[in-house]
Amino acid sequence: MNINLKSPFLLSQQVSRIMMETGGGKIIHLADVGGLNPWSEYIPYCVSKAGLIALTKGMAKALAPKIQVNAIAPATVLPPDNSTEEDLRREVRTTPCSAWALRKTS
Repeated sequence: MNINLKSPFLLSQQVSRIMMETGGGKIIHLADVGGLNPWSEYIPYCVSKAGLIALTKGMAKALAPKIQVNAIAPATVLPPDNSTEEDLRREVRTTPCSAWALRKTS
């Protein structure tokens, strides 16, 4: 929670004050698909990423139009330990960054 949610909150809070004074800017948070579809084995991590997604949406509304706030979830980095081969294939097929990387290496 400290690394995945509290730190981005505090940093975004501080940097947004500076951005407001200097005319605006962009804040980008690093989310994860686990924040949208949590894995039972990683509940604290998934909850922290879901909180980060909510933080991003709230800050985007509060700081617009001077500051754009977005979150990206580029791809699954570490799948759950109990993932089957089919789970991994489905994840690659449904995650744009993973599917792109697979095509580039094939």
